[in-house]
Amino acid sequence: MSRLLAEAGRPPLPELGKLSPVVKGATKGRVLSVEEAYLLRRYLEAAEKVVSFFKGRDLPRLKSLIAQIPRLGFLRAEVFSLLAEDGSGVRSDASYRLSEIRSSIKHQEERLRRRLETLLKRYAQKGWLQEELITQRRGRYVFPFKAEAKSRIEAILHDTSASGATVYLEPLEIVSLTNELEGLRLEEEREIYRLLQGLSREVAREAEALIRLEEILTRIDVLQAKAAFGEKIKGTLPEIRPSGEIRLLEAVHPLLLLSGRRAVPNDFVFPPEKPVVIISGPNLGGKTVALKTLGLLVLMAQSAIPIPALSGSVLPFFEDVFVDMGDEQDLEEDESTFSAHVKNLITALEEAGPGKLFLLDEIGRGTDPAEGAALAMAVLEALATSGARVLATTHYEALKAFSFSRDDILPLSVSFDEETGEPTYRLTYGVAGLSRGLVLAERLGLPAEILAKARSHLGRDEARFQEVMAALQKALQEIERDRKSLEQEREALAREREALKQEAERLKREAARRETEREKAYERKLQELDREFREFLQELKEKRLSEKKASLRFGDFLKEKAAPLLEEPEAQREVFPGARVRLKGMGQEGRVLRLKGGVAEVQLGPFRVEVSSKDLQVLPEEGRPKKMSSFRVEAEKDVPTSVNLIGLTVDEAISELEKVLDRAFLSGKSRLTVIHGLGTGRLMRAIREYLSGHRQVAHMRAGEAYEGGEAVTVVELAVGEGQGES
Repeated sequence: MSRLLAEAGRPPLPELGKLSPVVKGATKGRVLSVEEAYLLRRYLEAAEKVVSFFKGRDLPRLKSLIAQIPRLGFLRAEVFSLLAEDGSGVRSDASYRLSEIRSSIKHQEERLRRRLETLLKRYAQKGWLQEELITQRRGRYVFPFKAEAKSRIEAILHDTSASGATVYLEPLEIVSLTNELEGLRLEEEREIYRLLQGLSREVAREAEALIRLEEILTRIDVLQAKAAFGEKIKGTLPEIRPSGEIRLLEAVHPLLLLSGRRAVPNDFVFPPEKPVVIISGPNLGGKTVALKTLGLLVLMAQSAIPIPALSGSVLPFFEDVFVDMGDEQDLEEDESTFSAHVKNLITALEEAGPGKLFLLDEIGRGTDPAEGAALAMAVLEALATSGARVLATTHYEALKAFSFSRDDILPLSVSFDEETGEPTYRLTYGVAGLSRGLVLAERLGLPAEILAKARSHLGRDEARFQEVMAALQKALQEIERDRKSLEQEREALAREREALKQEAERLKREAARRETEREKAYERKLQELDREFREFLQELKEKRLSEKKASLRFGDFLKEKAAPLLEEPEAQREVFPGARVRLKGMGQEGRVLRLKGGVAEVQLGPFRVEVSSKDLQVLPEEGRPKKMSSFRVEAEKDVPTSVNLIGLTVDEAISELEKVLDRAFLSGKSRLTVIHGLGTGRLMRAIREYLSGHRQVAHMRAGEAYEGGEAVTVVELAVGEGQGES
């Protein structure tokens, strides 16, 4: 799946709800709703697209999974013939009866609409309406009457405004029409229910295949989610072996990586002959994070989820991962931290054996350090003897010393920077780390006199041990820094060499491309010149000019047409606000007013136009600009002569009209037809009010009967000097 995502992108799987509850409901006699039927359709469409997507791809294991997708041809045909493709519901041609009912509904709606429009005009003329519109209350058509007009009409009251000034009445004249319409809609609902009933019976018959379809599509979705996650974290799939070493290279805790916080990569390289690893070092140094990183990456790898580690990583297969971490004191159960910890250790010893991984944080915690360390040693020996793998953390000095006394234990330390007094979160192999409790207390603000007393209470041997360990760790850190520095220099040199190589290739390709383009441009110019030269000769023959005049004309022709071929192209200067520019291909000169992205707003004579900055040539400021004898803006092609604003709000319509007016005016159009419809009249009034007094409008009028009457407004544009219809 990872290879597929890299080569062709994700399989075409949309977001899908759960299908199994719908299928199980159908098997119990429940009728599917329209929404549930569409969910079924989406599943069948997804299955078809997925099968088509995988067709012809060399992915044997995935193709074997795709081959298990049930075809369900008959059910698919029934669903597609029942439901409209655009999601609008059951198709009218799903049955003859439904088609007949919907035709009657359409006819009845048209009768009702005509009657409503007639009543609207009548009530508006009499001045009874608060507003000229038709609205609905509780599914019934009503008019907003003024409260004082209520007694003048026989109608049913459906609602009243908050102020009481407006009453919403349904005239008795339309009650029967509305009732007939509602009756037809009830018939429509019954017919749709009957059709869905038949579909539900077919779903029940194919229940097993549909459940299998959901399971396969879910599995594909999970696979692509894993692969996409791996792509996001740039993860890899480690090699899983039955047993042997743990080797995770440059591994990072996945949640730290996703959170964007600082995540220090570490190598977890634990040989099989050292099944027990003991990590020591300062508080807040990353010991617990190391345990969690190993545990999570083992579980992710065995779930086929790419892990944040380099390729070449190897993991043995673990049947179980046992974790004892944190303070599990329970006051209600009368249980201390130590007793909860001991219970966990008892369980660990009962489950110990080959193929088991134990992650034990602060083993032996919660009691006297000497007794806790002794207990930890005994438990670790037993786990190692059982064949289990163990990663444990500790602050006990005795347990640190114990880690050097046995060949089957690997001591590790989380590093500490002596100069900055900060943990580095890097694992150092073959050493034990100091807890640095007093250093951390000092960093957190414990008073100096308290720290001095604490240090005086440390035993001489313990203090000496800490000094030796600190010196050893400092020496190791210096070696590690030197190694990293050399590695970084080598990587930088390699990157620089590769960058130079790529730049040389790029320059070579660019030079070749420019040479090819230049050759093509000259070829095109020569062909154009050849054509124009033939036309010029033909013109001379037709006009029968004297030899002298023909010679002069020929000289002018060469000067105008051939000389540019010998000129070097002028270097393109960068366009900037205020620059004097020439519009390529047209010759007009102007001044750049604004520049946004790649589009410039340019003042050309009395007009402002927006053009691509690529179409502008920057002119030098020296001297006066060439005076143009006349000015002309090329007309935009395909400028509409009418604009349809029906269905838009007033604000949307005005915005659209403004754009079309500008385009028509600049292109030299003399007339624009604005289609707004009748409706309530609000849109028509707003448009005509906007057009009245507009600087680009010379005159406007309502359309003639053959033009659309009051439903349109015809605008005569004020065509400026130098413009004209093109």
